[in-house]
Amino acid sequence: MKIRKATIKDTEEISKLMREYDFYENKLDQNVSISSIKEIKKDIKEFFKNKSVLFLIAEEYQEIIGIISVSIDKRGKMKIGRIQDIIVKKEHRGKNVGKTLVEGAEKYFKRNSCIKIQSFVREKNINAQKFWKNQGFNFEKAKGFIISKRLK
Repeated sequence: MKIRKATIKDTEEISKLMREYDFYENKLDQNVSISSIKEIKKDIKEFFKNKSVLFLIAEEYQEIIGIISVSIDKRGKMKIGRIQDIIVKKEHRGKNVGKTLVEGAEKYFKRNSCIKIQSFVREKNINAQKFWKNQGFNFEKAKGFIISKRLK
């Protein structure tokens, strides 16, 4: 498995994974809307244009098997790494793809002097909660959980 930065050429595959994830999230919370592929592609292209979000790709035999999208929130001199999405194709779950993507994100955040990482997990998403706990993240109660991990 190889981890690399996504390029604009990956938009189609990223869009498919993100739409699949929308359906999953909608099952957990009916208030989550399901975006069209067209809407997702437009957003992704905007992210690439503005360089506001970095997508890391997990690839095996030239097939995209997972993605993680990250950004950095700057508050004065303090920087916090944000994980927006992490999506692994069903058939590749449980094979350390997610863990490897998180490790790639952590390296990126450390290189950019972030002090910690945060993300969001829905309260009903028990599988994701287990995953994040296994990655060493702490849970802070909100409408769902704000998860964070101190970077050393």
